[in-house]
Amino acid sequence: MEDAIAERAPIVTTAPAETFAALYERTFPKVYAYVASLLRDRAAAEDVTAQAFERAYRKRRGYRPGRGSMDAWIFGIARNAALDELRRRQRAAAAELPVPPPAAEVTVRPRDGQPGEQLLEHAAQQILACADRPGDARRKAYGLGDVIGALEAAGALSPFSPVPGYLATVCERLGIEGHAITAAPTAALPGPWLSLLAWYGRRHRPPVHGGTAAVGTVLPDVDGARIAVAGLHTRGDQTLLHVVAGRDRPGRVAVDAGPLSHPGFCCWLRDDGGQWHVAVPGSWSSDGHGEVTGSLQVLPPLGRDTSRITLLASTLTSQVRAEVPLRWWAAP
Repeated sequence: MEDAIAERAPIVTTAPAETFAALYERTFPKVYAYVASLLRDRAAAEDVTAQAFERAYRKRRGYRPGRGSMDAWIFGIARNAALDELRRRQRAAAAELPVPPPAAEVTVRPRDGQPGEQLLEHAAQQILACADRPGDARRKAYGLGDVIGALEAAGALSPFSPVPGYLATVCERLGIEGHAITAAPTAALPGPWLSLLAWYGRRHRPPVHGGTAAVGTVLPDVDGARIAVAGLHTRGDQTLLHVVAGRDRPGRVAVDAGPLSHPGFCCWLRDDGGQWHVAVPGSWSSDGHGEVTGSLQVLPPLGRDTSRITLLASTLTSQVRAEVPLRWWAAP
């Protein structure tokens, strides 16, 4: 490569042009930084950048000024070299995958309770998901009393429902004011809510060991959309649950993320130690053909010592329960 760079050969022969050595010296730092941003690996970026310039040297007589600048030309070659490296990594990772975990046990049943209770459970999830951030939790809870009053007036929530009292208890234990809930706090709480509050109350939280787990579970029709749970990914103190929402039948399209984007959607996970985790929708992207991929943030995070989870997903009309074995296969 050094001999090639030292050669005083022009990139094209039809016009005075920058020599390849000059191009290399001028653009190498920028090209290396670009490749490193794609690979997030400095050592690999050095190798791939060197490969990119070797490719450029071999193809130098094919450069056409009318198609773009020399900088754009060399950056295009570097981008392709980086993508080749990323594909190579994906193939290597796939080759290391173990035998897929056993199939999940999935059941679906009609949603119990009133729509208003499901909407309030969604509100509780949003509050519990940011309990470590008091300012965000207060914003999620602000004015809930008015929401409860509107639901009761619309007949979507019974005046005798215990859920407003549950919400008042959560706000009281987290020190949240301004919620305007008039219901008295209750001594009892639903199991997932209580489990999450207990976790936030721990003085010492055990470290979470990162990794990736394949799931590959397809849930039944949930409010007109078919949802596939692809896997879990834990890195640092963050766990993401990756899902795909798509058409359940030809001609029907999942709008945005289907039920996952609705205010009444709730998702809970219980690990094999009995700890409940809340999963709240995060980022989404669409392929333009009715399929949406996205991630739900799981709190508290799940470590690779978890061998099985119970997934409980609820909408305004139905509830899906899946017993999902996990097999962690790599660190992220």
